[in-house]
Amino acid sequence: MDKYNHWIGKLFSKAFNHGKPYAVTISQTTYYSCHAIRVTSRWRRHENCHQSQQKSDGMFSFVLVYVWQWITRGYDNVDYEIEARKAELS
Repeated sequence: MDKYNHWIGKLFSKAFNHGKPYAVTISQTTYYSCHAIRVTSRWRRHENCHQSQQKSDGMFSFVLVYVWQWITRGYDNVDYEIEARKAELS
């Protein structure tokens, strides 16, 4: 399920992306900070990959691994992000 122009997406946008369009996927719902018209198919594939990752690994495990890798490796080197960036191109 996708939610657009949602306060959760806007909160994460302000916290992590300087107010630029942002999305956060929690379980099987993606919260976008912007309206649907601004969401590209590439961006959707990225977020759909995060939905699959969370379904496969479990929400708790996903969050733990994601946050740990973000702290220790940096955002660009989080395994889940690497996989999601590859999914953008498929």
